[in-house]
Amino acid sequence: MNSNVNLINAGKYLNRICADMSVSKLYYYDIQYTLSTTILEYRLKHNLTSKDMASYLEVSPSMLSNYESGDYDFSLSQICDICEKLNLKLNLSIAEN
Repeated sequence: MNSNVNLINAGKYLNRICADMSVSKLYYYDIQYTLSTTILEYRLKHNLTSKDMASYLEVSPSMLSNYESGDYDFSLSQICDICEKLNLKLNLSIAEN
């Protein structure tokens, strides 16, 4: 068995992938990641099953799976509803460059 494995530098790899993305797309993915991980972390922190969390958010378990995997395009209204249900404060900052 060959133990010489060449690992790529993840940061350099991501920089190459993101180099051609628009700033708006990068913002989108950053927000999407934050939402998905926040929902998942909340569920795990509170020892909730996927079924219980889905019921609490009033969505199907498959929809919750989409939320947590980042495979969902949230509306602003849905983001506000989720934050209210999870007792989370939503901070949004918009400023000129």
